[in-house]
Amino acid sequence: MHKTSLLLFLLFCLLQPLGAEVLCRRITSSPRIDGLLGDDAWQQAKATEFLSQEQIRTEFRFLHDEHNLYLGITCHEPAIKDMRAKVTRRDLNVYSDDSVEIFLNPAKGSEQYLQLIVNSLGTVYDTRIVGQTRIPGWDLIGLEVKTSVGDQAWNIEMRMPIAALLSVLDTLPLRKAVTADSWSFNLVRNRYSGKQKSWPYAAVSHWLDLGNYQPLQGVAAAYDRMYWGVNGLSLISLQPRENVHPVEIRGSIDNCTAAGKIIKIISSLVPAQDEKGTESFTTSETVFIDRGQVFNFQHSVQLPAPGEYRCSLVLADAQDNMLGLVQTPMLVHYEELSLKVLEPGYRSAIYSTQKCPELILALKSDVLTDVADSVQAEFCIFGDGEQAPLLKKTASFNEFMRQPFTVAIPALPPGTYHCRITAQVSENHTASAQTAFTVHAPAPFETWVNEHGRIVRNGQPVFPIGSYADYWRFLPDSDPVDFIVCYAPAPDLGNDATRRKLEQYEKAGRQYLWYPETKELWSHPEGSGKALAMRPIPPENAAKIKERLRQYRHAGFLSGWYVVDEPSTSKISPLYTQDMYRLIQEADPYHPATMVFNAVGPALLYGGYCDIAFIDFFPGYHVDGRNQPLENLALMLNDTRKGLGPRKPILSAIPMFPYAPNRTPRYPTYLESRCLVFLSLACGAQGIIWNSSHHIRCDLENYIGIPLITREIRALGEVWLSTEEVALQLSGRDADAVYVSAKMLRGEIYITAVNPHDRKISVEISLPADLAAARLHELASTAPPVKRNGGKLSVAFEPLQVRLFSSDPAAPNLVAPETILAEVRKQQGQFESSGNLCYFTRGTRLLFSEHYNKDMRVPAHQQCLIDGMLVKYFHGVPNKYMAGEKYLGVEFPEPENISRVCISWDPINGAVPPDEELLFRLEGGGADGSFRPITIDGKSQRRDNGFLDCTLTFKPAKLKKFRIVFTGKHPILPQPSEIQAFQ
Repeated sequence: MHKTSLLLFLLFCLLQPLGAEVLCRRITSSPRIDGLLGDDAWQQAKATEFLSQEQIRTEFRFLHDEHNLYLGITCHEPAIKDMRAKVTRRDLNVYSDDSVEIFLNPAKGSEQYLQLIVNSLGTVYDTRIVGQTRIPGWDLIGLEVKTSVGDQAWNIEMRMPIAALLSVLDTLPLRKAVTADSWSFNLVRNRYSGKQKSWPYAAVSHWLDLGNYQPLQGVAAAYDRMYWGVNGLSLISLQPRENVHPVEIRGSIDNCTAAGKIIKIISSLVPAQDEKGTESFTTSETVFIDRGQVFNFQHSVQLPAPGEYRCSLVLADAQDNMLGLVQTPMLVHYEELSLKVLEPGYRSAIYSTQKCPELILALKSDVLTDVADSVQAEFCIFGDGEQAPLLKKTASFNEFMRQPFTVAIPALPPGTYHCRITAQVSENHTASAQTAFTVHAPAPFETWVNEHGRIVRNGQPVFPIGSYADYWRFLPDSDPVDFIVCYAPAPDLGNDATRRKLEQYEKAGRQYLWYPETKELWSHPEGSGKALAMRPIPPENAAKIKERLRQYRHAGFLSGWYVVDEPSTSKISPLYTQDMYRLIQEADPYHPATMVFNAVGPALLYGGYCDIAFIDFFPGYHVDGRNQPLENLALMLNDTRKGLGPRKPILSAIPMFPYAPNRTPRYPTYLESRCLVFLSLACGAQGIIWNSSHHIRCDLENYIGIPLITREIRALGEVWLSTEEVALQLSGRDADAVYVSAKMLRGEIYITAVNPHDRKISVEISLPADLAAARLHELASTAPPVKRNGGKLSVAFEPLQVRLFSSDPAAPNLVAPETILAEVRKQQGQFESSGNLCYFTRGTRLLFSEHYNKDMRVPAHQQCLIDGMLVKYFHGVPNKYMAGEKYLGVEFPEPENISRVCISWDPINGAVPPDEELLFRLEGGGADGSFRPITIDGKSQRRDNGFLDCTLTFKPAKLKKFRIVFTGKHPILPQPSEIQAFQ
């Protein structure tokens, strides 16, 4: 859209009426794509039109069959000869011509969608958009577009494979959420021969206003045939010869449909500089993939030259209907010689608590394959800036090349050391390669990752348990977690008060995970430095960040650095994260860099820029019907590991919030939370994080059960850290439905078996021969004992059941889940009989002005907690443009039972205006509906990290209701984190 027309566009949008219902008509015979729109299918479909201020008409029709979406557009044009039509190359500024922009969003609530622009010449601009960011190197593969120009109008006719449209959604769960009525769209007409340059069909405030896109109904495609997962897509450069550069495209395909199918796998590489995509290097194969099967493919492609390519993988059926599509940029390059440190593998560094008397290195070459055995190579280690080698090793060049080689090293003082290998491979050519490693000085709390992927702190492997939100604050009497993820930049330790406060937290065992930037450079989407995260870090910013990082080198209250949260949705450039990771390595080598992933694609793209990964799982907890399969967590964890590689530990974030797309949401039950925890552990997670742990007080099962699960994890911590794994064989009808892992600890076996399904299953587990006679007992269950036939166990599972077995007589005794649920029922009954239940169950009502979008995700009876307290979190974003009073409050049915009310603001809950502009008053009201000011006992103060920490406490007496009225002129409204009422 042309920038000069933006103001007119916005004004017109405010006046544009809401569109009528748009139905996508189903057809059985595809129209011919010729730009004429003359087929019977178009004539039978109902046309929808929208007008400009000059009454210029634009008509469009949608059609679909099982695999394709069709769009026909007629642009009426009284000045056809004055149309602008200049752009002929794909993906250039097509919008600067007379054109139509098409925005399509397949999944309701998703911020991943696509934009197409077509001019009268048929030139196309197409891109995938995530939030506000266009993703480069993406094409709508399979798109057919034709245009025609008449005397009074011009037409666009297009066919779009639905599987290609779904490829804008980067995870299989998102694609599975697409239904016939989940689509939305908008059209924008660009016209340069009149006064109005652009106008939309749907009334939007800007082109990204997804909430006001027009629903597109009836797109009843064969979605169930398109549930295919593509993982680990990668490219391997092989030995070049003459002008041929062979590569291999590798990956795996997961059949998540309901049946086995014969499919074509078509992989293509197109040079990045080829705008038209005419030079494509393609290979394919046809295979049968059974339901639930994962097929690993390997395609060889011959390229004329190295360089940047766009790689696409298309899955199609026997009729060439597209079933799946994945695209990613790839780089084909060759190195004459490369040297890499394999051990120590963590940042190529040796720590004071790490025993590393030797280096393991690998020498590789993409071109040197015919070197004579008589050629000798010399390997040397030099101190930083030194000319004389500290160590020298000579051997045959081919001996160095055949396999990783080991070099014993002496005790070295802290510093950087350079490794170099040289060889005269021919009479006139000497090849060389070099790398470096670091020896770090001793430091308290140094943290690193060992060769088994275990996190080591102060020389001891640890199994960390963390939380998003302050776990201690919500469960002060329970076992504390090891660290808290803070959605905020690290505070300045140059402030004495801040340092003293954090040192007190350190003595209490608290650790924090902060963003590494300073406040003014904060790159997170809510941060002021968001625009800076779209490119590499400027040198002046890097200096500020390094200065802040160095303050934390020896901080015991720091668990690590939070580089970015969900990079696929945070719109942060890989170049930015790469620079940030390097800064962390240089300025603070003693704390790891972490990142959050929720798909294999981001893990492949960003995984090299972190030391430890978290995965966020968003389950669908359904009030009625079945849950979204909880085993999707296992699939996500395994997919992320494929992207990261085997040695980086993954911590699993267990959701405690209500979430269920397109359904009535609720909080997770105790059994669901426990199932997700042990499912993560069975799949190799090296830590657990309670996601949104402030919700622990909103549900009685979680309030009682989550601390007990935390204690169970701690009690078995040595088991999860064990590297001695035991292979078990599973058999029976449900063998593929259960997740089982087994480990040895001090000569005893521990078995974890999880059923993540909403149904009963049974399985037979066979122990290895040397353990067949082991005497097993169950750690926590009132279920019947398992049937045993020698080394074979017959185990039956209830829905969502976890069963833990061990031969260790000293194994910890865990509390059976049945006992926990009985305690929950007991306390629930006590609260109900005493009347001391939370006020949400007794009619308490929230008061809020229309400035706030009420969080409707949670049923009222679930928004509760025990001990007579009331908590409500406002997740809606305040609308800063609305006039009138801005207030939030609560109305009580029995105010005489309330002793005090506290209102708190989270110190990291968004931007906060200056103190002098943050003006508010507290008002109370009675049964007559009126409000009057009341006094408060509280204060407002600014924290060192620049965020507000505000708590208001007052006694409502007999006031039936109260509210906070915001009177400040600042455009950003604060949001209370919680409102508590104490009996």
